[in-house]
Amino acid sequence: MSANEQQSTETAAVPAALYLRASTHGQSLSPVLQQEFLANYAAEHRMRVVRVYLDQGRSGLVLAGRRGMRQLLDDVCNGHAEFEVLLVYDVSRWGRFQNIDEAGCYEFFCTMAGIRVLYCAEPFVNDGTPLAQLLKSYKRSMAAEFSRELSNKVYAGLRLLALGGYKLGGRSPYGLRRVAVDAQGRVVRELADGERKPRPTDRVRQMPGSSEELDIIKRIYHLYASCGVRVAAIARLLNAEGVSCRDGDWTSYKVDAILRKEEYRGVQLYNRTSLRLKSAKRHNPTAQWIRCEHAFPAIVGPLAWRQAARVRRLRNEQDRATILATLRALYACHGKVTLTLLADVPGMPGWHVLKRLFGSLKQACALAGIDQPRMYPACSRHPGCVQAQHALCLRVRALVAQAGGQAQAIAGTTNEFLINGALRLRVVVKACQPVGATPRWLVAAHLARPVDFVLAGLLDPDSGHPGRYALIDTARESRPLVRFGRRFHPASASVVEALPLLFGAAGEGEAEHEPRQR
Repeated sequence: MSANEQQSTETAAVPAALYLRASTHGQSLSPVLQQEFLANYAAEHRMRVVRVYLDQGRSGLVLAGRRGMRQLLDDVCNGHAEFEVLLVYDVSRWGRFQNIDEAGCYEFFCTMAGIRVLYCAEPFVNDGTPLAQLLKSYKRSMAAEFSRELSNKVYAGLRLLALGGYKLGGRSPYGLRRVAVDAQGRVVRELADGERKPRPTDRVRQMPGSSEELDIIKRIYHLYASCGVRVAAIARLLNAEGVSCRDGDWTSYKVDAILRKEEYRGVQLYNRTSLRLKSAKRHNPTAQWIRCEHAFPAIVGPLAWRQAARVRRLRNEQDRATILATLRALYACHGKVTLTLLADVPGMPGWHVLKRLFGSLKQACALAGIDQPRMYPACSRHPGCVQAQHALCLRVRALVAQAGGQAQAIAGTTNEFLINGALRLRVVVKACQPVGATPRWLVAAHLARPVDFVLAGLLDPDSGHPGRYALIDTARESRPLVRFGRRFHPASASVVEALPLLFGAAGEGEAEHEPRQR
C-alpha cells in the first residue's frame, strides 16, 4: 500500500476515544489489558483512537473523584470531543452506580452529542434495539449487585476482626498507640500515625501509651468525677500548666472525648458510623455498635468510669431520675438537703437548673420523697469572715477614693456600694471549703438584689487572711455559685493577689497581710 493510500485509509477511519477504569491501584495491569483489547477492537472495526480517558484506582460507585470520567463528560457536553465513538470494555467499567438510571444519564449525554458508546466485551451491540436495551439494563443491575454483595462480605470479615479486638483503621485517641501484631498475636513493632502494617497478614491492636499521657488521663477523670471540675475548666487548667496535647492546646471537646471514649476502659469499638457503598456518612444507633471487651489493658478503672458517667448524667438536664436519686442519697446521709451539700456533689446542677426542671429545690425534694427538707444558704461563714469583710469594705472605699472615684454605701446594706453613681459593687469574703485535699472557694454571683460586680476576698486556709481577690462580672456569669480553686477560676472573673491592681493603683505593701483582728 502506498503512502497516499494509507493516509486516505486513516482519514476514512472513524475517530474513537477509549475510557479505562481500575477500582484499585493494585490492579496496575487492568488498564493496560483494557487498552490493548480496545485498541484491537478499534483496528478491526476501522476506527482511529484519538483520545484515552483513564481512572486508575477509582471506584465506579460514584462520579466524585473520577477525573477521567468527569473530563470525558466535560468534553462531550461542551462540544470539545474530537471523536464519534467511545469504546468501553464492559458495562461495569462505565460504573457500578447503585441507581442504574445514573449510568444511563451519562450515556445519554454522549448520545445527545452524537457520540456512540460501545461496550466491546459485552455479548450485545449497543445499537438501541429493545433487546440491547434490556440486556444493558440487566448488566447495569448485575454490576450494582456485585458491589452490594462485595460490601456485605467485606463487612462480615471486618466484623470478625473487630470482635477479635483488632483496630480497623483510624488514628488512636490520646493516650493509646497502635502496634502491629503477627498471626500468633506477638507484637511486631509500634506504628506511627498514618503508617500501615508491615505485612498483609499482620493485624493492628491498640495499647496504652506513655506513662505521662496515662497520668494526664487519670487526672482528668479525678478532676471531673471526684472534684466536680467542669470540662472547660479542666482544659484551661491543663493549658495553664503547659501540659502538652497532640494537636495544639487542650479544648473542651478534647477533654470531653477522653471522658466519653470507651477505649479508655479497654473496649474496642467498631461500626459507630457507616459509610457503605460511598453513601453519606451516618451515625449508627448504640445497639449496632460492635464491642470487644478487654481488647487491651484499661487505663481507667470501672469505678472511675462509672463515677464520670454519673457526673455526666447529673449535668445532663434531661436525666431527672439521677438527680432525684442523688437528692435521696444526700438526705439519707446527712438528714438534710442544703445548697452547700449539693455544691459538694460532683456534677450536681445548681438551684437554677433544679428550678427549670422541677420548679424549685423544695419541689424536687418532694418528688424525691423528702417531706421537709432543711435548706440553708450555700456558703458557710468562717469565724473571721465578718471582720475581714468589714476591713475589705473600708479598703475598697479608700482605693476608690485614691483612684479619683466615689464609693457610696447603698442604703439597707453593709457591703454594697454605688461606684461613681453608676456601677453597683458587692464586697464579700469567703472561707476555703476543701473537697478532700483540694481547696475550693464558693462565691454567690447572683442574689436577690442584682449587682454589676462582686468583689470576693478568698481567705487563705493557712493564714486566715485574704490571699487572693476575685472580681466577678455578673453580666458574663450565669451561674449563681462560682467556684474558685488554687489553679483555676472562671472566665468571667479576674483574680489578683494585690487588691490595688483591680483599681488601677500601685500594689506596694499590699502583698503583706492585714494585721490580725482582735
